Amino acid sequence: MFLTKASAAVVALFFLASAFDVAHGATPTGASAKPTGLRCDSLIEPLGVDTIAPVLSWRLIDSRTAAAQTAYEITVASSTNGRADVWDSGRVASAQSAGVPYAGPVLKPSHRYFW
Repeated sequence: MFLTKASAAVVALFFLASAFDVAHGATPTGASAKPTGLRCDSLIEPLGVDTIAPVLSWRLIDSRTAAAQTAYEITVASSTNGRADVWDSGRVASAQSAGVPYAGPVLKPSHRYFW
């Protein structure tokens, strides 16, 4: 659902953290698995979006042979302190890394959010 330009919610989603598991078990501390190419509504570091439920996407980079995403967790915060005070998807057992809809509370106009 799109908002009208008159009441458009300008929401900036920046990139804070995502947690991943790989096909060979949970990623140990210091392992090389990490998300990259994070996008919100197909945009890299958007200044604002005008959708109620932005769509999130990323790629998994891992130097281990045959590593694959088997789960994800998306956290959204109102600041860069790392605390998910807006939304935490919880661990989702899924290989999906494109087109994942934001499913938290309604985002406020003219606020920055970090994920």
